[in-house]
Amino acid sequence: MSNIHDLQQAAAPLILAIDTSSPVAGYAIARGDRRLASLTVQADKPHSQTFFSSLEALCGMASVVIEEFDLFAAVTGPGSFTGLRVGLAAAMGLADSLGKPGVGVNTLDLLAASSECDDLCLITIGASRREVFCGLRRVHEDGEVEVVGEDRVCAPSSVRELFPIDPSLVTLVSDCDRGLEQEVGWPEAEQIVRIERANLATTLALTANRRFQAGRLTPLGAYYIRPSDAEIKKRATE
Repeated sequence: MSNIHDLQQAAAPLILAIDTSSPVAGYAIARGDRRLASLTVQADKPHSQTFFSSLEALCGMASVVIEEFDLFAAVTGPGSFTGLRVGLAAAMGLADSLGKPGVGVNTLDLLAASSECDDLCLITIGASRREVFCGLRRVHEDGEVEVVGEDRVCAPSSVRELFPIDPSLVTLVSDCDRGLEQEVGWPEAEQIVRIERANLATTLALTANRRFQAGRLTPLGAYYIRPSDAEIKKRATE
C-alpha cells in the first residue's frame, strides 16, 4: 500500500502556500496532502522586505526550486491590508509568470478548517479598532468548509447579537487575544477552540490541494469585509 501512496503523491501537485495576512508571515510547501516544509517569520520589517529571503529559505528546506511548483496559494483575508497585498501579489505574479494556476482561500475558512470542528462553528478574528471579523462556517467530513450567511465586522460585544445561535450547538473558533475573546462573552468554555495563526499556511496548502483536485480554483482576490481607510475617505468626498 505504501508504494501506491508514493505513486499517488509523486503525481500530486507541488504547492506553495503564502500567508501574509497578519504580523506573523507563514509559508508552507506541500506535495498533494503531504507537507514538505513550513516556515513562520515574525519580524519588525514589513513582509515585502522579508518575502523573498523567506521563500528562498523555505525552498531550501524542501529542496525544490520555484519553477517546480504546480500551484500557488495565498490567504485572501480579512487581515492587514498592506500585508495581504504582499502575499496575493506574489502568488499572482509567480502563477502568471510560470503559467500555473492559483488558489485563494479566506482566513475564516482556514480557521474553520484548522479547528477540527465537525459541524457548525463561529469564527472570530481580531481586527484593528478593537473590532473582530466574524462569520459562520460548517465543516464537512471531507474537510471542506461551507459559508453560512454573511461575514461581518463588529465590536466583540455585538457578535452574539449578530449571530443569535444556541452556544451549545456551535464551536467558537478564535485567533483573538483573551481580552477580545472575553468581550464576545461565549458562555461555554469547552466550546472554544483557539488557533495559532502561525499554523495557517499548512492548512492553506492542504485546502488548496483539495480545491485543485476538485477543479475549484477559488480566485486570488483580496477579501476585506471592511473597506480600507482610503476607500472610506474617498466615499466621504463623493
